[in-house]
Amino acid sequence: MCNQEFPDLETIYQDYRDQGLVILGLNTGGQGGNESEQTVRAFIEQTLTTFPYAWDQMPNTMNQFAWPGSISPFPRQALVGCDGRAVYINSEYDQSALRNAIESALDAC
Repeated sequence: MCNQEFPDLETIYQDYRDQGLVILGLNTGGQGGNESEQTVRAFIEQTLTTFPYAWDQMPNTMNQFAWPGSISPFPRQALVGCDGRAVYINSEYDQSALRNAIESALDAC
């Protein structure tokens, strides 16, 4: 997730968490796979986000999913509905589309 998204994602998390929304930030090690946990924790503190984070332990995940020319498909948002199925996946951040997808998913629960 891009640092420009984090304030919006935190707002979305605060707006919908009482309705069951969970946002999970997943760190894949950054470009080249060498981003340290210390760097990520400093970023979390800087952005003041409260949603949970996980660390990808597989080597080179970022590079495995890079597009041709090393253009990364990250940040990526995936929304899983209450039935466990993906209901929204996007590689470009669109707050309005994400909010609409969240509201639809929560209404379906």
